[in-house]
Amino acid sequence: MKQVLIVEDDENLNKGINIALRGEYCCVQAFTLQQAREIWKEQRPDLILLDVNLPDGSGIDLMAEIRRFDRTPIILLTANNMEMDIVTGLESGANDYITKPFSLMVLRARVGVQLRAGKAT
Repeated sequence: MKQVLIVEDDENLNKGINIALRGEYCCVQAFTLQQAREIWKEQRPDLILLDVNLPDGSGIDLMAEIRRFDRTPIILLTANNMEMDIVTGLESGANDYITKPFSLMVLRARVGVQLRAGKAT
């Protein structure tokens, strides 16, 4: 079963995403960049759902760190919905960019697309 790392500091949203995905994917939860960094190093998940604004820093910085080592699909989740934020996120290495609030059904579909795309390469 594919593993998805959910990095989201909002406990209710993190839990909701986990519930929405757990039937199809093994979900691991992190609430800070430090937790996410440790989980990524130890478990190398198949996909990362990454909040941009976290209590201990920016998800963009963690994404840049990960991109130095591998191409794990990363979907940014954020309330930052300005055009420049989206462009910056995608140009910084995100595979997708989803603004809050979002549909869990759409999120599940986008996760599936990224994981299927990874199989083709």
